[in-house]
Amino acid sequence: MALYGDYSTAFDSYHALARVGYDFGYFALGPEGWVLGDESSDAQRLGGFLKFDFPELGTFYGELLLSAGYQFVNGSDNDMSGNFGEEGAYATINFKTAFGRRHPAPLK
Repeated sequence: MALYGDYSTAFDSYHALARVGYDFGYFALGPEGWVLGDESSDAQRLGGFLKFDFPELGTFYGELLLSAGYQFVNGSDNDMSGNFGEEGAYATINFKTAFGRRHPAPLK
């Protein structure tokens, strides 16, 4: 499970993400939901994710995250005038790593 969120007083912008998945060892799979917004418009995303762990890539740890789904937009008449684009399919790809460690330090 992963939860993330932030808020900024600049333009009343916010972002929140929730993922719930099943861990199969070196990869995890499950649904995700996003909410994004600011004073110009709001968007919601509903989709799924696939996360791969690469615990031993030489001297660093790696994680690759792929996600895709559908984005719903309101507040801008779906005309690209807001900051979140149009309604429709979305896809993301993320890679993160911590250099210099064989395994990541546990979260506290």
